[in-house]
Amino acid sequence: MAEAQSRGVKTRNIVLVIGVALAIFLPIWVVVAALGTKFGLWPWTIGLVRMIGGIGVPLIGVLILVTFIASLLVIFIKPRSGYAALGFMWIVAVGAAGIALSTIGKARTVPPIHDISTNPANPLTFSAKVMAARGPSANPIVSPQKATVPFDKKRLGPWTGRSLEQIQADAYPGVQTLKLPTLPPKEAFAEAEKAMTEKGWTIVTSDPASGRLEAEVESLWFGFKDDVVLMVAADGQGSAIDMRSVSRVGISDLGANAARIEDLLSALKKAVTAR
Repeated sequence: MAEAQSRGVKTRNIVLVIGVALAIFLPIWVVVAALGTKFGLWPWTIGLVRMIGGIGVPLIGVLILVTFIASLLVIFIKPRSGYAALGFMWIVAVGAAGIALSTIGKARTVPPIHDISTNPANPLTFSAKVMAARGPSANPIVSPQKATVPFDKKRLGPWTGRSLEQIQADAYPGVQTLKLPTLPPKEAFAEAEKAMTEKGWTIVTSDPASGRLEAEVESLWFGFKDDVVLMVAADGQGSAIDMRSVSRVGISDLGANAARIEDLLSALKKAVTAR
């Protein structure tokens, strides 16, 4: 009996060691994949698709399985011990699974597009400087009226074959031209540039005469870069502001470009209200 109990304790301890090692390794793996992509050690197709999707996600499943087995061993094998290690394993496993499921869920609820404009019928264009920075391997800049989502109909359902203009109208109806009837273009331009700077965007073009602002936005972890163009035009006594935000890589932006435009335009509204 004592020998069986001893074997059980040894088994439990081995499983706990494996589980803790996995719980430590998993976040390190994710950070390495993200920062390696950000600093150009490997392309995003390796860092995100292979290291995170191909290896990281299965590792979460393995960690959950090991944690479940460890839980049974901790509960039923006496003398009971290993609660701290088990708690750490559950925190990492549940946290990682939650993030993964949240990301997957979001990917399924937003259209697989990466080009958002407040005026898709007449979208803003980017300067030669921005186009050069995007490079030949970046997502092409296409008119939202002509671009479609020609993917597997079973996967993408109602979005398949529709133009970006149609998709955006359904998915992001709040992304529209901002009109500021009491703010002259010169002041609106200054407020827009200030808002971009405060958000940490890198200003690429600032041309008050034409009302054009262009900026580069980089994600924190993977260093994904999106390009933004904003134009301020006279609208009666006030101003009209249009924006366009386009990801350089990837099919789906998980709603990031639309959220970025809405966030900046909301900040401008608040700034005008506070004047």
